[in-house]
Amino acid sequence: MIYTALMFVAFNRVHQIYSSPSEIFRAPYAATIEQLLDGDHTGEQLFSGTPPTLAQLLTPRGLALMAHPAGGLAAELATVDRVCAGWTPAAPTRLYYVTGDEQAVNGNTFSCRARFAARGARIPAVNLGTPDNQGSRHLGSNAAGTAAIVRWFRQLERQARPAADRA
Repeated sequence: MIYTALMFVAFNRVHQIYSSPSEIFRAPYAATIEQLLDGDHTGEQLFSGTPPTLAQLLTPRGLALMAHPAGGLAAELATVDRVCAGWTPAAPTRLYYVTGDEQAVNGNTFSCRARFAARGARIPAVNLGTPDNQGSRHLGSNAAGTAAIVRWFRQLERQARPAADRA
């Protein structure tokens, strides 16, 4: 629910998807959602300030836009969908994912890898397994992914140094 709310609020700042939060968000969330997503609230505040289902968060118009994006929302979603299209990484690149992430769709990783492959770049997608952090696979992916990236960067750094410097 938080990501959906964030999407509407953030995209609205650029594309005027709604004139009033009450067009998209049900009461009582319409009165609080934009302030809740100001970057100053904790995760706990975000979770306690949003409902557990989209039907409780969104008005019929909000639900309809989720099912059939139009206007600025459709334009912004198309932009987000092209993040891995039309360019080829020039530096060493890896994509990371975990099995069973409750917040991120692994299909995005494989779509991105396929788009790069279509442009001739063979980018590995590294499965970090099933790390959990505070009961969340998504938070576990953050911790495991950061550690894996640091190890990989250090390996690349060692490989890039002249042999005399590595001794």
